[in-house]
Amino acid sequence: MRISVTGVQNLCLIYVCLWTTAPPLAYPDWARLLSVLAMLIWAGTDAARRGGIFRRPTLPVLLAMAYIVYTGAVEFLYDGAGGVTRNLQLFIMLMFLIVHESRRNDLDSLRPVFWAVLLTLPIWQVITISVLQSENAHAARILVRSTDQAEALMARGIGGYSLVYGTLLALPAVVALLPHLRRIRPAGLPGPLRAVPLLVPAVVALNAGLGIVLIASAGFSIAAIAMLLSLATLLIYRNEPLRIIALIFVCVLCLFLAKPLLETALTSILPYVEGTKFAKKVSDILTSLSFEASVGTVEMRAERYLRSFDLFLGNPATGVLKVGELGKHSQILDDFAQFGLIWGSVFVYLISYLPLRYLRREALGQGLAAASLMAVWLVLGLNNAFSAAGPMLFIVFPVAARMVAEARTDFAVRQRNAHA
Repeated sequence: MRISVTGVQNLCLIYVCLWTTAPPLAYPDWARLLSVLAMLIWAGTDAARRGGIFRRPTLPVLLAMAYIVYTGAVEFLYDGAGGVTRNLQLFIMLMFLIVHESRRNDLDSLRPVFWAVLLTLPIWQVITISVLQSENAHAARILVRSTDQAEALMARGIGGYSLVYGTLLALPAVVALLPHLRRIRPAGLPGPLRAVPLLVPAVVALNAGLGIVLIASAGFSIAAIAMLLSLATLLIYRNEPLRIIALIFVCVLCLFLAKPLLETALTSILPYVEGTKFAKKVSDILTSLSFEASVGTVEMRAERYLRSFDLFLGNPATGVLKVGELGKHSQILDDFAQFGLIWGSVFVYLISYLPLRYLRREALGQGLAAASLMAVWLVLGLNNAFSAAGPMLFIVFPVAARMVAEARTDFAVRQRNAHA
């Protein structure tokens, strides 16, 4: 059986996607080496391919490579190899940007990778949810730190920060597919799986349901808030001018009423979260609102965000370059603070250009694009970058948008044929 270059590349991409999302592959050295080998094979085959992205790079690819070279050089200059290693998660995320740009005119060729992610993600979600609900409600938080306990938990298939926030970035895409379950083509699935008619809608619905349960169970308040805001954006976003004006009016109104509304909402839910890991978060926010000062976990995050912001204001042109003084809780703010206005803006462009590009294409689902943009800004504006963000933002999102457009086209054709 003949295997094409695209097939070899997809096998490499599937493994790297699994490595970024599967907790048991996070720590073993062999898994890391295989991921490096897979990335090198993909890059080598694409460089040798006529019309490959390295021969005719697009603007996002040129900026991504320049960003990696510059930030990597700065980190190596000040912190040696450890500085470069610290940013590997970010560099891997940007590798998937290059992958997308190489297939931007042939997104259908990425469908096998898309389905590989959606078929395997529920495995780790089910394991993690089971442990969170029955064994250790704080398991996901333990995995934020690299410890022996964290390594043991991940070896069992339990996911933490990367799994939760990766799921969050994928959620708008799978939820956007829900209204089109009967019209999703099974292209890209392995042959035996295509023979099961209910498999496609079942996989999409399972990812949506488990994703919401995982984020709600993990105890990451930012993830829960980001999920609600991104899904709300997906549901209410329309292109009609009156709806947009109404949405802007509501947002402005909320700015004036935000504090009393938030206090009322949080006070009403406080009795229901007593005894859970969300209780402290809710109490901290209520106390902050009452005394107009940040305390507890809210104070820690606010102080770190302000620290990076102040560093940027003090060195807007070049940044402080050294990582030591950064707040280290916002990839966007930290980039502006460390590398200055130009490279901070480049990073914001790199994580935003694809949803913004899709916002101009009504057929590709502007609601999905707006929701994905909301999710990525919230996640990387309030947290650090992670490798699993790459496949979610640059493979799952665009392929899902393509499938939404395809389903809408099929529906329109059937409607025309029915009235013909």
